[in-house]
Amino acid sequence: SKDPLFRCIELGTRFISETISYAKEKEFIPDFTSSLMELYSKHIPACKWLLQSLTDNQRWIRRLLLACSSKKSRSCFALLLEHVVTCLAPFESNFYLEFFNDDNSVEDSTMSDVVVDDDDDNKNNNINHEDNNNNNNREENNTETENDNDNNDSNSNNEEENKDEKEEEKKVDVIEELFKPKRPGQSKSVIVEFFNRYMDILKDCRFYWRNFVKYFMLYKSFAMIGPNERKWLLSRNVISRLIDFYLGNDTPLNSKYDG
Repeated sequence: SKDPLFRCIELGTRFISETISYAKEKEFIPDFTSSLMELYSKHIPACKWLLQSLTDNQRWIRRLLLACSSKKSRSCFALLLEHVVTCLAPFESNFYLEFFNDDNSVEDSTMSDVVVDDDDDNKNNNINHEDNNNNNNREENNTETENDNDNNDSNSNNEEENKDEKEEEKKVDVIEELFKPKRPGQSKSVIVEFFNRYMDILKDCRFYWRNFVKYFMLYKSFAMIGPNERKWLLSRNVISRLIDFYLGNDTPLNSKYDG
């Protein structure tokens, strides 16, 4: 159900994150990352897929931004994340502070059921009328069956071709189905969901103080995108949390971090 471009992006991302970043020779990682970034620029659903995957499983973030000892691997993965967030931000910046309400989805589903039921009743009535008419006109239609069969064969072939074309057009829509809300109160923005989980790693950064620079650079890159991004950071007290983390035991706040 995935289109070829999405498959290439997914495979390339997994290759960088799980294979090439741990290779002994890393000279071609920047070029490979640059090519992958160009593909992400052409496929917004793939940007959603990556952030959603990192939201559900933070393994890549912890390994490649904190635990990884290779500066080049950390830099390339951080650059890829910054690019994906920057590509997706224009499509989500207007609803960073909005959330899904499950009441609307329930109402929509019930109304669609009613429409389907009414259509089914009408279809059944039409079928009954058609059966009565067919019984009365069987003798007149016997001479026309051969021509009708030929027409039906040509029509069926056209219908199959049309179905193939429609399936090709709906490939992106199939990918979009992956990002529908799965719980009430979920943010309408995949970026917001990602950063909510991304901030959970902050308390562990103190154990990787030699490598955590790229982790904090993503906050800066996000803030530099525009005013809506900075407004959301302020609404979540991200700046205060970062200052609190930096000051450690000297913070004037009652920090939940132990420095």
